[in-house]
Amino acid sequence: MGKLAKSAFILTLGMLISKAIGVFYRIPLANILGAEGIGMYQLVFSVYGLIVTIIGSGMPIAVSRLVAEQISKNKSAKSVFFSSLILSLVVGLIFSIVVYFISNYLAIAQGNSSVALGYKVISPAIFFVSGLSVLKGYFQGTINMLPTSISYILEQFIKLILGLTLAIYLAKYGIEYAVMGSLVGVTLSELVAFFVLMLMYISKRDKNSKITLNATDFTSIIRIAVPITIGSMLIPLSQFFDSFIVVNILSNSMDMELATSLYGLYSGSVTPIVNMPIMLVLTLAMIIVPVVSTDRINHDYNGILLKSKLSLKLCLIVGIPSSILLLVYAKPLLQIVYPRFSNEQIDISSVLLQIATFSIVFYGAMQIETSLMQGLDKIFIPVKNLIIAILVKELVCFILVRLIGIRGLSYATLMLSFVSCFLNTVSYKKLLGKRFNLGNSFVVSLLSGFVFFAVCMVCKNYIFNDISSILVATTFGSSIYYILIRNNNILSSYELSSLGVKYKKPIRLDKLFYRSKNDYYNRCRQKQI
Repeated sequence: MGKLAKSAFILTLGMLISKAIGVFYRIPLANILGAEGIGMYQLVFSVYGLIVTIIGSGMPIAVSRLVAEQISKNKSAKSVFFSSLILSLVVGLIFSIVVYFISNYLAIAQGNSSVALGYKVISPAIFFVSGLSVLKGYFQGTINMLPTSISYILEQFIKLILGLTLAIYLAKYGIEYAVMGSLVGVTLSELVAFFVLMLMYISKRDKNSKITLNATDFTSIIRIAVPITIGSMLIPLSQFFDSFIVVNILSNSMDMELATSLYGLYSGSVTPIVNMPIMLVLTLAMIIVPVVSTDRINHDYNGILLKSKLSLKLCLIVGIPSSILLLVYAKPLLQIVYPRFSNEQIDISSVLLQIATFSIVFYGAMQIETSLMQGLDKIFIPVKNLIIAILVKELVCFILVRLIGIRGLSYATLMLSFVSCFLNTVSYKKLLGKRFNLGNSFVVSLLSGFVFFAVCMVCKNYIFNDISSILVATTFGSSIYYILIRNNNILSSYELSSLGVKYKKPIRLDKLFYRSKNDYYNRCRQKQI
């Protein structure tokens, strides 16, 4: 658990830095491109995100699982790595070529032929992302999150420098060229990150073991990666459908530029803000797969139970106050982040953000439970649950966008997160049994959240400077929230010690859970004592 906490800290720190850089990238990019330009950028990114998910989501999880299992058996993971790399690069190359040659057809199908140039310049990025996914999975399987953190920071930093520079320089030739310049920055960022991580692997590789490529490795990779990829691509696929549904429905009652701008407000301005706290929770989801997979191999039920509870409790503790803060300060935050937006655009975006903020806890919990089930080799359960949730979401989206406009997309996305979280929770509880119970933790976290909400409202109403109000509410409210969480024992003393909080009297888990003499977790615990 100590290594888990350290890895989570490194990955969280890396993601925080990368997200901070991403904010510095997104804010000026939105101001350079404007609402229409961001809408065009997001049209390309909806398709690019879907393809990247297809080639780059299942592979890291599959590789991290197989590497962790090889290491737990005291075997070399080199063959698994190279088999995965060859397979992934071939698939990535095929997708890059296909996207380049069908770019015009994609742009016309989305209702905006100007984005074809963007597809052409971003197509090489797909190849490098495919290689990056394997490298990240390898390092995650060894519970070494430093290379992944470096990759995140590099990608964002290069996009910030080169993407903005090219967007500014090319803006004088037209909005489509400014969008193209920002997308060239994406391609260059993936190229640099790939070569940096490859150099890190070469410097740390096992030089003694030999590479033996065989059909078994390829079969294992495909068996694990394909169902995970199907599950991971469902949400980007849903966003891909949204880019067609929303713009085409809205354009029936308004011109295409305005419809694209409204879609851009939600997908390009609101979604990145909502995703920031979610990404903090997803660091646990990335780490938990190889850790839980190792516990599964060692038949350590108690270890799985403890890690499951801890990760979901942390999701509640982070997600609830994040949702409340964005709910209360939606409009001031958008005014600070997007100063070039008109008052009308800020008003629309703030309503969309207030609706979407409720999805933070649901989406975070759904992702963690999905990763836990992947680690337990129950890969198809979360896929089935997500398919049901997306069908509900698309039906709601189709109906509500016609009735209430762009707000319908925000309500539909909230419905997706709630339904998928509910179904995953029911499924995971069936797997672990009655001992997997977080009802008390949820109630206490929610009640503490109401106190945090009251503090935010007081600060908003009596401190008239937006930045000062947000800072005071965050500092003072978070302190009270932490005290309430701490005093009500949401996290046990052992869970706190695993996060680096030391206690003189650690909890004796053998008094709480039944342990067999062959329990791997218990043997490790006895050695520590």
